[in-house]
Amino acid sequence: MKKLLSVQTEKNINWLMLGLLLIILTNNANCQNAKSTLLKVNYEKLVSRADIFLDRPVSRREAGMPIGNGRMGSLVWTTPSMMKFQMNRDDVYANGASTNSFNTRDSDYGFGVGYVDIDFGGYADEAFPQKGTKQHLSVYNGLLTLKGAGVKARVMAWNKEDVFAIEITDARNSNTAISTALRMLRPAKVRTASHLAISELQEKDGVIVLTQKFMEDDYFCSSAVAISVVGRDAKIRKTNSEEMQLIAAPGKGTFTILVSSTASFDKNENIIQEAINNLKEASELGFESLLTNNQEWWHNYWTKSFIHLESENGKAQDIEKYYTYFLYVMGSASQGKYPPRFGGMLWNTGGDYRRWGVQHWYHNLSCYYRMIPETGRFDLMEPMYNMYSGMYESCATAARQVWDSKGIWIPETVWFNGMETLPDNIAKEMQDLYLLRKPWGLRTKEFMDFAAKKHPHHSPWNWKGGAHYEKGELKFKSIHDSPFSYLVHIPTTTAKVAYMFWLKYDYTGDMDWLKERAYPMLKGTAEFFTNYPNLKKGIDGKYHIHNTNNHEPLRGCLDPMESVAAIRGIFPLAIKASKMLDVDADLRPVWQEILDNITTFPTNEDPNAVYSRKPGEPVFWVGGRKPYEGGSTNWGRVIPVVYYDLVTLENNDKKLRTVANASWNKEHPVVDENVQVHVLSRAGFAAAQLGRAADMENLLYNQIHQSQAQIDRFIGKIAKDAGIMDNRMTMREGEEAIGVQRLGRMSAGLQYSLMQSVPAAPGEKPIIHIAPAFPENWDAQYTLAARGGFTVTASIKKGVVDFVELVPNHDTECNIRNPWPGKKVVVYINGKKQETLKGALLTFITKKGDDIVLLKSGISPKDVKITVL
Repeated sequence: MKKLLSVQTEKNINWLMLGLLLIILTNNANCQNAKSTLLKVNYEKLVSRADIFLDRPVSRREAGMPIGNGRMGSLVWTTPSMMKFQMNRDDVYANGASTNSFNTRDSDYGFGVGYVDIDFGGYADEAFPQKGTKQHLSVYNGLLTLKGAGVKARVMAWNKEDVFAIEITDARNSNTAISTALRMLRPAKVRTASHLAISELQEKDGVIVLTQKFMEDDYFCSSAVAISVVGRDAKIRKTNSEEMQLIAAPGKGTFTILVSSTASFDKNENIIQEAINNLKEASELGFESLLTNNQEWWHNYWTKSFIHLESENGKAQDIEKYYTYFLYVMGSASQGKYPPRFGGMLWNTGGDYRRWGVQHWYHNLSCYYRMIPETGRFDLMEPMYNMYSGMYESCATAARQVWDSKGIWIPETVWFNGMETLPDNIAKEMQDLYLLRKPWGLRTKEFMDFAAKKHPHHSPWNWKGGAHYEKGELKFKSIHDSPFSYLVHIPTTTAKVAYMFWLKYDYTGDMDWLKERAYPMLKGTAEFFTNYPNLKKGIDGKYHIHNTNNHEPLRGCLDPMESVAAIRGIFPLAIKASKMLDVDADLRPVWQEILDNITTFPTNEDPNAVYSRKPGEPVFWVGGRKPYEGGSTNWGRVIPVVYYDLVTLENNDKKLRTVANASWNKEHPVVDENVQVHVLSRAGFAAAQLGRAADMENLLYNQIHQSQAQIDRFIGKIAKDAGIMDNRMTMREGEEAIGVQRLGRMSAGLQYSLMQSVPAAPGEKPIIHIAPAFPENWDAQYTLAARGGFTVTASIKKGVVDFVELVPNHDTECNIRNPWPGKKVVVYINGKKQETLKGALLTFITKKGDDIVLLKSGISPKDVKITVL
């Protein structure tokens, strides 16, 4: 143990010197945006506007401060005598797609790897009193500082390895030892049907270790948490069968507690040794070098893109703060093998309980990822891309087994490792039932016995209603007297996921990505719909899609908006990519024929429209045509505006745009300071797509500051402080379903208000718009990514664009709407005046890495140089 806890080595000193050099270089470059010659940005001041300062402990454990490295994370909260953590990982799942042991709602679990409690001792003199405790979460540095009564702590998650470093400074005049307890999340051995969870505490090389093993048939997952103390003697004590402690010797001064975690799906991997090795590496560096190394990562992270906002009423600054904070949360939670689950992310605090379980709902997941492409941070999207790519083959099997189709079917709710391969007889009966070839009332006992073991949150089995046990046997019934429910008959998630893969190509121009990752998704989607038995040509010569959902609310519809939009949106992309890659020429005519003959979007002018209104009202989008199985709301009236580039600022179909705006007006008749914007609403994004600048301030601001009533209506009253918590997160989805979905939705709308790079139709060339829906009384500076392969920097003041600066990441043509309508535009390349352009659309050829500045005629670059903060 002495060797592990040794003081600085020569290596450590070298790291410290390097760290000091990096600090100097960072400070010298702090005010210079490498992407811009016209903006000087003090990133530290800008990003630090999103910091959290508290002069008290948090109100509840779920309100703790988030610290993470994208793979390992925890909220940090206190009691009067303790700092508390629940360590979570993105790659720890107690079960996978083939489980037969978790057949009731909210029973499955994952992510948690152990409780860690740092006890400062004493009850008469509280370490973290209600008055006198100060907290500062620095999002610029990824660092939490806690100050209590005579004690101080700094907490960070090392980005290089999965290690939390917790520096403790004790200035108290007491002889109180500080102990760190490592606790199990559940008893040492828990059996659930055929699933077994085994936890074990042990000591190795002076380190305390907690391991977990999850086993069911062929499924295996394991995790390890290891803790050491650096800079102070410590002894180990096993408190009981579920807890072990490291007790640091009492005394004034500073020392560090290191917490490492690892996980694996491989039984043969030595995760304990890996966790201990991480501790050794971290201990040799010491806290200051770890902090310097981490600050370098975070400081680089912040320079990739930014948004700075100002307004007289302060709402713009508030929106900017939450936007920056959302990027901090994503940087802390989305760097691993799998995406953080929408509810909980890496922030669970209550052990194994998971409201809505551990499956991934794409609709919720998209709240976090739809805004990322415009930031240029595609590394944040890799966990999502990797998860869906990794389940490709199982989703291809599901398309055949569940729907008698080809291609792939990605369900709305899906396990992290995809879909289970069903026995042939179960698959055949499922097909017949779900495609209405066989009456629902004729389900066989064999099918129902199989279904009894399956999780009702999983899309194929979502028709299962409430369940209870009678004499050891699970009793359940259908939600409705049909196979239709909220999630079963949703084919469109496949298209939404495929579109996200396309976006990376569209933003980067990466042909390898298009070939290897995006095109398989596009082709898989097109082939699914092409061969889907519910897509049929009617007597009108048009293709109609039968018996599918419009997301969750409308069930068993004819031509629901989501399905029609998916075909109209993805088929052009599949055809274009096929041509670009020179593959599947035989499939293109089939896809094109469907695209040419797919039915129109349903409107209230249709005599058989679902929820049509009385004649004479403005045209608006509806959920589908009759017949339909049921449902109570007309969800997603502006679906073509928010998906697939079907309605954009470049769209040439005036009638389509008229209907889209009428639909918006029907859905949002009044947008004022009292407008209610749902947590999951895409209202801001849709309004920006339609160019409705006057609506943006209230939509963005009110989505951030959602009311407690919204939460109460959905989940019932948890507590008076469970609305927007101290950490700016909510539990809108229920207890322990901690998240920031509303901030992701808001951020997508904000970015589109500042800049859009959109085509006239799916797959066509993108055209850049500067401030197309930005409130005219606001000021902004930003750097964002644009489709076509550009980094765009711009400044806007009171509705007037100062300049536009573009840097292409490959040789390409730039197409941009004139930021100064009716005025001539001067083009500077690498500081030299090149040409003067005029017209509504500006088009010019660019070369990779060129710095291109656009200015209104009569203005020179020196006139528009700006310092941000």
